[in-house]
Amino acid sequence: MDTHELKAVAASVDAIEGFSPDGAVRLEDSGGAVRLRIHDSAQDATVIAEVIEDDSRAAAEHAQAEALKVVRAPLAEAGIALPEILADVPYGEARLMLRRPLPGSPVEPGHLADEDLLRDVARTLAAIHCLPAEPAEEAGLPVYEAETLKQRHLDDLDRAAASGLVPPALLARWEHDLEDVRLWRFLPHVVHGGFSERCVLVEGSRVVAVRHWHELRVGDPAQDLLWVASTLTPEQADLLYETYASQLGGAESAMTAELRLRAELLAELDLLGWLLHGLDTGDQAITDDARDLLRELADMLAGDEPVPPDVSAASGSGGPAGGSVTGAPAGGGSSESARSGSGFTDDGFIDDEAERPGDPEDLAPLGEDPIDGADIGADDIGPDTIDAGAADADDIGADEASQAPDDRRASEPHNGPGHPASGEDDEGGPDGLTARG
Repeated sequence: MDTHELKAVAASVDAIEGFSPDGAVRLEDSGGAVRLRIHDSAQDATVIAEVIEDDSRAAAEHAQAEALKVVRAPLAEAGIALPEILADVPYGEARLMLRRPLPGSPVEPGHLADEDLLRDVARTLAAIHCLPAEPAEEAGLPVYEAETLKQRHLDDLDRAAASGLVPPALLARWEHDLEDVRLWRFLPHVVHGGFSERCVLVEGSRVVAVRHWHELRVGDPAQDLLWVASTLTPEQADLLYETYASQLGGAESAMTAELRLRAELLAELDLLGWLLHGLDTGDQAITDDARDLLRELADMLAGDEPVPPDVSAASGSGGPAGGSVTGAPAGGGSSESARSGSGFTDDGFIDDEAERPGDPEDLAPLGEDPIDGADIGADDIGPDTIDAGAADADDIGADEASQAPDDRRASEPHNGPGHPASGEDDEGGPDGLTARG
């Protein structure tokens, strides 16, 4: 492992009070980012160190930091762990970010067949959507009214229609739905903005953490349901919406049918966003893929066939991920879902599960004595100081008691819309580590 990465280890010592690492391993990454899992055996503490050099990634991290100021306290009461930055310090011309590892693993295909997990996903969504909008508005986060969102979708429809690549039957169908007053009569809610299998971390039948908050906004709650609308069977969706509605109550609960129809519409319109992304970026492969997916959808609807949950994952060309066409990279594509940037690996966030703490035996020793950041320089680093191999999911254990939260949400009563109260730290990382002042 190179000097650049070893210096990141040393910098973590300077940045975090009392942190004396004695092992580290490189993590899998996308794009060659410097990314390490560093362990202090004496404290049984693990941190993730990452050098942020890309401007778009830095902007996403800044947006997430602002969003977390709004949601951290109320969601902590709901028992949901969130990303926590321990230190963010200059690192040459880049930034070094040190954070706690989150508990849990990303949702895998088939996990949502577990009804208990599906219910907990619904409760988690309700907890987010029931957050008060005022703090988000006061923090300057984006606010989108229903009429604004509807008009944006109509504008996208016009642009896509001009390409001549959208089957006329789909254009007519979507225009009809976008003009249906019932579907667009809703109050904006706090929404995650990119809720998907990539940001939901689970342990067994529980949601234990939610990450990737850089698209937090006040807008259409159907946006957060796009993933499940594109993934679940009708029977699974029934259970999710039933649980979701039970957490809302009152008039909001009564509007769940319209919310579901709107989420299904947005799932279809995400194919439109994929097409626009291809056209806007001049990527012919994406454009052709989106055209084929649109034709496939039109053929199924013409035959009165039910649209399979994974229709948007039908392509093998690296398009819509996870059965959801949740958007081109931020700034590319112009549908609301395409703007979210939460469905592709180039949204600025790296997505392997190898950041989890794991067994300290997986970590290469850094030397006989813990690192002293003040004493390490480029000339002091040998080629065998740190493991040169990248960690993957097979290298890392998933049941470290010191890192994982207790089972605090398995029983009622609930505090807030869907989760039991917890007065303890659910972040899943090392307690007692703080950034140096």
